[in-house]
Order: sequence, then structure tokens, then C-alpha cells
Amino acid sequence: MKKLAVAASLAALAVAVPAQASKPADPGSKGKERSAAAKSKSNGKGRCATRSVGYVAHGDYVSGELTQTLGADTAEVASDDRWSGTIVLDVKRTSKHGRADKGTTKTYAVADAKVRLADRDADGAPDMPVAGDRARVQGKITRVHRKCDAGEFAAQLKIRSVKFHAPQSAETPAPNPAPAS
Repeated sequence: MKKLAVAASLAALAVAVPAQASKPADPGSKGKERSAAAKSKSNGKGRCATRSVGYVAHGDYVSGELTQTLGADTAEVASDDRWSGTIVLDVKRTSKHGRADKGTTKTYAVADAKVRLADRDADGAPDMPVAGDRARVQGKITRVHRKCDAGEFAAQLKIRSVKFHAPQSAETPAPNPAPAS
């Protein structure tokens, strides 16, 4: 009986070994082998493809030319307004992808972007920006992965919204009074 069990296990082992030898070396490839040229070619996909990432910059408005391109006929509805032109900012803060612009004076080209204007005199109507107003620019910038060869790549910036605020006053606000007991 022992001889029969040993013989059966050896036969099963002999059948299983050739079946395992026919499997591909890489289980994920499922038998498809790629050439070295096919592996290096990106076809616009993968890590080295250009990507659009978020861009935000805050700073002080220096100058600019803005004209309303859409929504002028509906003065009571500001959500459909679009503006075009240029804005020059003294950039104070940026997001990670705009860190090269921090501490510089940068000119932004604005095309059909949402613009929210400040109401400095509190009359209910937005006022055009003046030098010294605070501004926030938001959009998308194209980039290549930092480990990839950029070659002659030039980043493209598309601004989608600009918000203006009145400058902060130099006066410090009074502290809150103590609650009455």
C-alpha cells in the first residue's frame, strides 16, 4: 500500500512540473512580450505626458486692462460675466505649481475668465481695481513630471478666475469687549 501511494504522488508530481514550466516568467504579462522600443515609447501616456495642474497666486494688483466680453447685457446677474485682458500682479503667495512666480511681478493674460470685483465704497456696485488692491488668480498650468526630459517644453497657463479685494487697512481692529456677567 505504501508503494502504491509513493508511486501515485510521484506520478502527480511529474504531471504538475511540465504544466508549471509553460507559464510565462511575468504573471502580469499573460504571455505578451513587448520589445524595448515599445517599452520606451510613451505615445502621450504615462509618467512623461504633459498634465494640467492647479495654479493659484495671491498678490497686490499693480496695473492692467480688463474688458467685459460676456454678460454685459445682464447687469443684475454676475454669474454669466466673463472678462478678458491683462493683469499685472506683485505676487506674494502661490500654490506648489506656481512657486517660480513667488516674489516677482508677473503679467497674466486673461481670456473669458470669471472676475469678481471689490466694492470698496460699499455702494452696492463693484468697482474696477486700482493699484494696491489684493488679487487672487486661479487657473491651470501644464507641466511635465520632474524626472522626465522637458526638452523644449514651455508651460502654458490658462486663467479661469480672478478675485479682487480692497486692501487691508493699516489700522488694527479693536479687541472684542469682555462679555458682561
